Amino acid sequence: MSTSAWVRSDSRRRMPALPRFGSNKLRILTGLVVILMIAGLGWLWYRDSSFVKIRHVTVTGLSGPDIPQIRSALEESALTMTTLNVQISKLDAAVSQYSAVHSLAVTTEGHHAVLIRVNELVPVASVISGGELVVVDGAGQLMPQSTADHGVLPTLSLSSAPSGDQITAAGTLASLQVLQAAPYQWLAHIRTVTTSTAHGVIVHLRKGPEVYFGPANQLAAKWTALGAVLRNSGSAGAQYIDVSDPQRPAAGVNDGHYDADRHDTRYGGERLGNHARRPKHDAVTVVTLNHRLRRLKRLLSGSYRGFIDLQRSLRLHRSR
Repeated sequence: MSTSAWVRSDSRRRMPALPRFGSNKLRILTGLVVILMIAGLGWLWYRDSSFVKIRHVTVTGLSGPDIPQIRSALEESALTMTTLNVQISKLDAAVSQYSAVHSLAVTTEGHHAVLIRVNELVPVASVISGGELVVVDGAGQLMPQSTADHGVLPTLSLSSAPSGDQITAAGTLASLQVLQAAPYQWLAHIRTVTTSTAHGVIVHLRKGPEVYFGPANQLAAKWTALGAVLRNSGSAGAQYIDVSDPQRPAAGVNDGHYDADRHDTRYGGERLGNHARRPKHDAVTVVTLNHRLRRLKRLLSGSYRGFIDLQRSLRLHRSR
């Protein structure tokens, strides 16, 4: 064997082999990438699959005039989504035409249900601020630039001008809470709302009695009780209605003159739909002075006629 041939052979023999560690690492990284891609595709499929499709939608926080339309729009949009892929932008777009909707908050409940909380800026009253009549929402937020549609609203008197755009007076805030809980159609029939230490929040109807609400709690039950009392014929001529205890509402008259023709029962019944349903209790405690006087008059009239008839019978008996 020649020297040159030996050198070439030795060179081939001493050439280092490729390290196996590098090839194993590459295979591991490739496997991880493939697994991640499969997992990502699987997640995207599951996120929009029927396994998590929204089937039940609950909408809360609505109080304005467009409750059915807003609820229907949100439900229709949400039912096209899944609980793992709730698209707030689509929900916002579904109610973009309703200026009263300020923002939305969505909470998932299980695999097939969502709760949509609507934060509204709905005008419930007007106040005088800075020499101008400004609408205000149920939380006391002044809305000078509001474009929300509204009809005639109650006007509230402020003892002092609010600082900024927020009303902070406790009495006014309680009055606004009562108005916010009212069926929206009732607002046009309310002249103003005041407060007193004796009766709490007092709602003054435009054509009807004063309504004593007491503290600003159980408001839904109190409005329902008010509708039941106004539909009751025994409340005709009442100067006030007390619903501070919604289970035992009462109506009556104060001292002084009261025009019974001003009493208006248009606030209840079918005009307000489901908002004016009777409370669960059948008996409504209605105590009015007019009722008592009419009953006493009938009783006295009957007794007098009975006395006259008795005298006549005695005279006939003696004459015989």
